[in-house]
Amino acid sequence: TKEAFNALLKTLEEPPAHVIFILATTEIDKIPDTVISRCQRYDFLPIDKKDIKKLLQNVAQKENIKIDDASLDLIYQKALGVVPDVILEEFLNLIKKSDKERLVDFIDKIWEDGLVIETFLKDFSYYLKEQFKKQTDLSVDFLLDTISAIFFTLNEFKYEEDKRLLGYVLVYELYKN
Repeated sequence: TKEAFNALLKTLEEPPAHVIFILATTEIDKIPDTVISRCQRYDFLPIDKKDIKKLLQNVAQKENIKIDDASLDLIYQKALGVVPDVILEEFLNLIKKSDKERLVDFIDKIWEDGLVIETFLKDFSYYLKEQFKKQTDLSVDFLLDTISAIFFTLNEFKYEEDKRLLGYVLVYELYKN
């Protein structure tokens, strides 16, 4: 709230010498500029899947553990909260079928399962890019239109409280023409 940030700002302006604040957020756009201007900012970016798997492989080698690629993929997915490919594939198939009703139900289900809608949509964009390289049935127009609609929706409705609505808007954006 505005009042909470004002109280925090007062503390940031005159902090006790023994206090260090660490403010972590995934929604930096909601932090007032007056607070941000008094902070050191560190933006943490996701590590590429290939790099993480390489690090995991190095750890396994150092520990004399033999591990296959499928196991590394599983560790990557389970440890980092990555959306499993099977869910992304299901979403892609629903989009290809233009099944709006099932897409809305799908969005409700992933929300109820605890997936973060923004993360899901970003993961889906990357998945779509990878599938475009592999599948001949995905056109470049489909790829660009879908990814564009995703990032338009993420940006345009970033302040929306009920993040399921981002998924609903995306369905509308995909089929409005």
